[in-house]
Amino acid sequence: MKRIIIILLLIATCSFWLSAQSNLKVGRFFTDDVISRKNVTVVEVKSRDLKAYKLSVFKSVTVDNDATMAQSIEGCVKADAQKAIEKETGLRGGRLYYGFYTFSLSKDKNCYIFYRNNLLVRGAKPQTTVVYMEGTASLAELKNLYK
Repeated sequence: MKRIIIILLLIATCSFWLSAQSNLKVGRFFTDDVISRKNVTVVEVKSRDLKAYKLSVFKSVTVDNDATMAQSIEGCVKADAQKAIEKETGLRGGRLYYGFYTFSLSKDKNCYIFYRNNLLVRGAKPQTTVVYMEGTASLAELKNLYK
Protein backbone atom coordinates (compact mmCIF):
# COMPACT_ATOMS: atom_id res chain seq x y z
CA MET A 1 0.00 0.00 0.00
CA LYS A 2 2.87 2.38 0.82
CA ARG A 3 4.39 1.71 -2.58
CA ILE A 4 1.16 2.61 -4.33
CA ILE A 5 0.90 5.87 -2.39
CA ILE A 6 4.53 6.74 -3.16
CA ILE A 7 4.05 5.95 -6.85
CA LEU A 8 0.90 8.09 -6.98
CA LEU A 9 2.73 10.98 -5.31
CA LEU A 10 5.59 10.70 -7.80
CA ILE A 11 3.15 10.67 -10.71
CA ALA A 12 1.36 13.71 -9.30
CA THR A 13 4.66 15.55 -8.87
CA CYS A 14 5.76 14.72 -12.41
CA SER A 15 2.35 15.70 -13.77
CA PHE A 16 2.58 19.05 -12.00
CA TRP A 17 6.08 19.64 -13.42
CA LEU A 18 4.94 18.83 -16.95
CA SER A 19 1.72 20.83 -16.69
CA ALA A 20 3.58 23.87 -15.37
CA GLN A 21 5.60 24.02 -18.57
CA SER A 22 2.83 22.82 -20.85
CA ASN A 23 1.11 26.19 -20.88
CA LEU A 24 4.32 27.68 -22.31
CA LYS A 25 5.55 27.02 -25.83
CA VAL A 26 9.15 26.64 -24.60
CA GLY A 27 8.02 23.55 -22.68
CA ARG A 28 8.56 21.51 -25.84
CA PHE A 29 12.32 22.00 -25.50
CA PHE A 30 12.32 20.20 -22.15
CA THR A 31 10.99 16.96 -23.64
CA ASP A 32 12.93 13.73 -24.14
CA ASP A 33 13.22 14.10 -27.91
CA VAL A 34 15.15 17.37 -27.45
CA ILE A 35 17.11 16.72 -24.27
CA SER A 36 18.38 13.36 -25.54
CA ARG A 37 20.23 14.95 -28.49
CA LYS A 38 24.03 14.90 -28.44
CA ASN A 39 24.37 18.67 -28.80
CA VAL A 40 22.02 19.43 -25.87
CA THR A 41 23.03 19.91 -22.25
CA VAL A 42 20.38 19.81 -19.52
CA VAL A 43 20.75 21.13 -15.99
CA GLU A 44 18.11 20.41 -13.37
CA VAL A 45 18.47 21.55 -9.78
CA LYS A 46 16.41 20.01 -7.01
CA SER A 47 14.10 22.03 -4.80
CA ARG A 48 16.11 21.88 -1.58
CA ASP A 49 19.17 23.36 -3.31
CA LEU A 50 17.12 26.33 -4.54
CA LYS A 51 15.55 27.62 -1.33
CA ALA A 52 18.25 30.25 -0.81
CA TYR A 53 17.32 31.70 -4.22
CA LYS A 54 13.55 31.69 -3.56
CA LEU A 55 13.05 29.03 -6.23
CA SER A 56 11.45 25.60 -6.26
CA VAL A 57 12.21 24.55 -9.86
CA PHE A 58 15.24 25.18 -12.07
CA LYS A 59 15.78 23.50 -15.41
CA SER A 60 17.88 24.69 -18.32
CA VAL A 61 18.52 23.43 -21.82
CA THR A 62 21.58 24.57 -23.76
CA VAL A 63 21.86 23.72 -27.44
CA ASP A 64 25.29 23.83 -29.08
CA ASN A 65 25.73 25.26 -32.56
CA ASP A 66 22.24 24.68 -34.02
CA ALA A 67 20.84 27.74 -35.80
CA THR A 68 17.61 25.98 -36.76
CA MET A 69 16.79 25.04 -33.19
CA ALA A 70 17.86 28.51 -32.01
CA GLN A 71 15.28 30.07 -34.33
CA SER A 72 12.63 27.65 -33.12
CA ILE A 73 13.39 28.43 -29.48
CA GLU A 74 13.38 32.16 -30.24
CA GLY A 75 9.94 31.88 -31.88
CA CYS A 76 8.51 30.05 -28.87
CA VAL A 77 10.07 32.53 -26.43
CA LYS A 78 8.57 35.44 -28.39
CA ALA A 79 5.15 33.77 -28.38
CA ASP A 80 5.33 33.12 -24.64
CA ALA A 81 6.50 36.70 -24.03
CA GLN A 82 3.05 37.91 -25.03
CA LYS A 83 1.72 36.49 -21.73
CA ALA A 84 4.55 37.77 -19.51
CA ILE A 85 3.69 40.11 -16.65
CA GLU A 86 7.24 41.45 -16.56
CA LYS A 87 9.99 41.32 -19.16
CA GLU A 88 13.33 42.65 -20.30
CA THR A 89 14.79 41.91 -23.72
CA GLY A 90 17.78 42.71 -25.86
CA LEU A 91 18.08 42.52 -29.64
CA ARG A 92 21.02 42.05 -32.00
CA GLY A 93 20.53 42.55 -35.71
CA GLY A 94 16.76 42.57 -35.23
CA ARG A 95 16.82 39.15 -33.52
CA LEU A 96 16.16 38.33 -29.88
CA TYR A 97 19.54 38.04 -28.18
CA TYR A 98 18.32 37.70 -24.59
CA GLY A 99 15.08 37.81 -22.65
CA PHE A 100 14.02 37.67 -19.02
CA TYR A 101 10.29 36.97 -18.50
CA THR A 102 8.00 36.55 -15.49
CA PHE A 103 4.65 34.73 -15.63
CA SER A 104 2.13 34.43 -12.79
CA LEU A 105 1.34 30.90 -11.63
CA SER A 106 -0.63 31.85 -8.53
CA LYS A 107 -0.95 34.70 -6.05
CA ASP A 108 2.40 33.89 -4.42
CA LYS A 109 4.29 31.99 -7.11
CA ASN A 110 5.71 32.86 -10.51
CA CYS A 111 7.49 31.05 -13.27
CA TYR A 112 10.31 32.56 -15.25
CA ILE A 113 11.94 32.05 -18.61
CA PHE A 114 15.45 33.25 -19.32
CA TYR A 115 16.75 33.03 -22.87
CA ARG A 116 20.07 33.82 -24.54
CA ASN A 117 21.25 33.20 -28.09
CA ASN A 118 25.03 33.46 -28.36
CA LEU A 119 24.86 32.50 -32.04
CA LEU A 120 24.18 36.20 -32.62
CA VAL A 121 27.52 37.25 -31.10
CA ARG A 122 30.60 36.87 -33.25
CA GLY A 123 33.36 35.03 -31.41
CA ALA A 124 31.09 33.79 -28.59
CA LYS A 125 30.56 30.11 -27.88
CA PRO A 126 27.77 29.13 -30.33
CA GLN A 127 25.03 28.19 -27.87
CA THR A 128 21.38 28.91 -27.28
CA THR A 129 20.06 28.56 -23.74
CA VAL A 130 16.54 28.57 -22.33
CA VAL A 131 15.97 28.36 -18.58
CA TYR A 132 12.67 27.58 -16.83
CA MET A 133 12.24 28.40 -13.13
CA GLU A 134 9.46 28.61 -10.55
CA GLY A 135 9.44 30.43 -7.25
CA THR A 136 8.83 33.66 -5.39
CA ALA A 137 12.00 35.55 -6.33
CA SER A 138 11.77 38.89 -8.10
CA LEU A 139 12.97 39.27 -11.65
CA ALA A 140 15.74 41.59 -10.43
CA GLU A 141 17.02 38.94 -7.98
CA LEU A 142 17.08 36.28 -10.68
CA LYS A 143 18.78 38.52 -13.22
CA ASN A 144 21.60 39.11 -10.73
CA LEU A 145 22.05 35.35 -10.37
CA TYR A 146 21.95 34.78 -14.13
CA LYS A 147 24.65 37.30 -14.92
